[in-house]
Amino acid sequence: MAKQLVNIGNSANDGAGDPLRTAFDKINDNFTEVYTELGGSSLSNISFTGNTIGTDDTNGNLTLSPNGTGAIVIDTSKNLRFTTHTDNAVLKFDADGNVAISTIVDNGTTVTMGDVAINGTTSTLSTTTNDINLTPGGGEVNVTGHIVSDTTNTKDLGSAANSWRNLFATLVKSTGDRFNVGASYSPATSKGASGDQAGDFAFDGTNFYYATGNHDGTTDIWVKTPWTTTGTW
Repeated sequence: MAKQLVNIGNSANDGAGDPLRTAFDKINDNFTEVYTELGGSSLSNISFTGNTIGTDDTNGNLTLSPNGTGAIVIDTSKNLRFTTHTDNAVLKFDADGNVAISTIVDNGTTVTMGDVAINGTTSTLSTTTNDINLTPGGGEVNVTGHIVSDTTNTKDLGSAANSWRNLFATLVKSTGDRFNVGASYSPATSKGASGDQAGDFAFDGTNFYYATGNHDGTTDIWVKTPWTTTGTW
């Protein structure tokens, strides 16, 4: 409904204005429309103070609900600002749908999640105190580039407690001054045992062993040569 104006005439008591009944009917209609927009017979709890839209009821929510498929639109040329914040923090939705400030911080170069930091400029994934664990769902970590230590002769591949089971490589080269086999192995027979493969090499302190084929239970695959010492220290 368009706003209805009360005709007050051209001057006081000139008889040209609306009769009292007509005037107050317009006033009632105007107020009814205002009340309807503000909550009907019981007014809404929304309050307007200066540039602030608030609620009159304690701890009351302020709900923005467009009609039908309408959207809540914010002019992207303006800022959306929180009164309290963490610099460069990423927003998240909690279990109740509330927008909250997460512990993830993105300064445009580095994304920090707790102890983990990802630097987009240097392509670095780092932590300050903890290990970095890669747990692929498919069972493999596939790398398209080289795996290189940041400094020479300071890092290990595996550990005494967690060693690698197999190493598949076309060439194993040591740039140090020795090659160490930490555990000894003696094939029980020349036919070997399940798991023995062509190219296996073993030493038990007495003999060197070399597997010429894969274990099949019938073929002699292991050859050996005694280890002898010459000279004295």
